[in-house]
Amino acid sequence: MQPVRVLTIAEDEEFSDILTDRLRSWGFDATAADNRREALETVLVRPPDVVVLNLRAEHDDDLETLRLLRSRNRNIEVILLICKGATTTGIRGLELGAFDSLPQPVELGELIEKIHLACNRHISTME
Repeated sequence: MQPVRVLTIAEDEEFSDILTDRLRSWGFDATAADNRREALETVLVRPPDVVVLNLRAEHDDDLETLRLLRSRNRNIEVILLICKGATTTGIRGLELGAFDSLPQPVELGELIEKIHLACNRHISTME
């Protein structure tokens, strides 16, 4: 069985690198994208099973990234990481089709559980 492909998207490169490294240590095939352009290119070239999108406080750009990801591949499951102050943005993200959301700081075990659940849904939609 292939490892679950996870794409992390965060403007904060250090956060993205740390998260990606931790996911790799748990056996995920994790890749980081530091911006929307990079993320959309990755989705076209090597589609992930699950995307972890870091939502900044009230940034509609992050919601546009979600919209574009879902328009390119409706089967990609997106988990939102909600920064303090981004609750409204997180709710709108769920309305736009995100799989689920988690508050930051995120507990790695909880994120891994959500990734597995999202991957199971991803696989069932592909069958």
